[in-house]
Order: sequence, then C-alpha cells, then structure tokens
Amino acid sequence: MKKIIFIILFTALVCSLAIAHPASKVDISYDNQNQQVEVKIIHMVGDVTKHYIKNAKIYLNGKEIINQHAKSQVNKKMQHFLYKVIDVKKGDKVKVEVKCNKHGTRTESINI
Repeated sequence: MKKIIFIILFTALVCSLAIAHPASKVDISYDNQNQQVEVKIIHMVGDVTKHYIKNAKIYLNGKEIINQHAKSQVNKKMQHFLYKVIDVKKGDKVKVEVKCNKHGTRTESINI
C-alpha cells in the first residue's frame, strides 16, 4: 500500500514539474535615448492567468533597482516589461531575473 501511494505521489510531482517551467528565453535591450530597459520573456503557457511570469527583478551593476510582481502574462507566448532606468552609463551591467509562478527562474544580463 505504501508503494502505491509513493508511486502516485511521485507521478503527480513529475507531471506537475513537466507542466511548470521557467522562461525559455529572456531578451534585454537598452534604449539610451529614452533611458528604457525592455525585457521580452519567452514563456509558452496554456492559460495566462494560471501559469505566468510572476516576478521580474532588474539589477544595475549588481544592485537591485526594480522588483515587479505580475498576476498574469501578456499572452500565451510571452511576458513583456518596459522600465525607465536613468543613470545608466556605458560599461554598466543590467541583469534581469524572472520567475515563473509554477516553477523556475531564468537570469540574463547585458553590458551597456
């Protein structure tokens, strides 16, 4: 009996992890003229209100400057954020960390 319960629980866990996943890609760009960081997150989901990128953190030279929470995703293919970030200079590093509400984190960065 214990084996059967273990197998059922293990199968449920594996299935839930197979459905939940981190973002597959994070594209970051910086528009110097408008002082904007644009973040496009590729994250394929079936229902944007139940499975989505829930959090995005922006770091400038290692210091967290933005921490945004979301309750849904823009569409079934992606999440999109646009931030005004002043005082960015050539040589600065912008890092973005995004988290799925179900499972997984992805981090990418660019040098300006």
